[in-house]
Amino acid sequence: MSEIKLKKKKKWPVIAAIVLLLIGCMGVYGYRQGYLDRILKACSVKQEEEHIDETKEDAIDQNTDNLVDDITEETKDELLSSTDVTDNTDKDTTRPERPDSGSSSGDTGSQKKGHWETRYETIPAWDEQVLVKEGWTEKILVKDAWDEEDTYCYAFGYDQVEVEVCNTCGARFHGGINQHLSETGHSGWHNEYENVGEQHCLEYRTEYIHHDAEYRYVYHDPEYKTVHHPEETRSYQVWIDD
Repeated sequence: MSEIKLKKKKKWPVIAAIVLLLIGCMGVYGYRQGYLDRILKACSVKQEEEHIDETKEDAIDQNTDNLVDDITEETKDELLSSTDVTDNTDKDTTRPERPDSGSSSGDTGSQKKGHWETRYETIPAWDEQVLVKEGWTEKILVKDAWDEEDTYCYAFGYDQVEVEVCNTCGARFHGGINQHLSETGHSGWHNEYENVGEQHCLEYRTEYIHHDAEYRYVYHDPEYKTVHHPEETRSYQVWIDD
């Protein structure tokens, strides 16, 4: 009996140790589970913050796109209104531009009230000088081109005749030198030339001088005609603030 009791007493420490071990394991598991929960919660919070940031960025991008679209639409409206004003101006050039309906404070909701009022202006009759033909210069032929013949004396001198001259005494003969030589016994003679009469032109030459045509220039004044404009009444538009 004592051995049985002893064995039973030895079992209780073992059971207590097992129970403590189980409790420790459960505590560690609970601590770890709580730590994991905190991590998961932090991650979910981080994801929510990122989702909120992305939502804000999307909202900003959407607002920016809407603002660009609004500006584009306003630009188109301004261009269309400018086209309308241009068309109206072409139809009636006396109509001024409508005053700006916007306020300086940026309040586009407030608009000036008013109306267009037609006024008339009488323009008296008047004459206008209209150019028909511009002034021009006329070239008139005065003299045709021509060649001038110029003849002049190229060489002056005397008429010359041939004479026979005795080599011994120098006597000059117009023929008959042989009789002189036989009578005097002189030997030899030669021919020379001597001037006779008065000096005159011995040679003429002719040159041709070209003369260009001659013109005169006459300026003609411009031509105008008178165009009469009758009296007329013109209308124009004036914006009147109410």
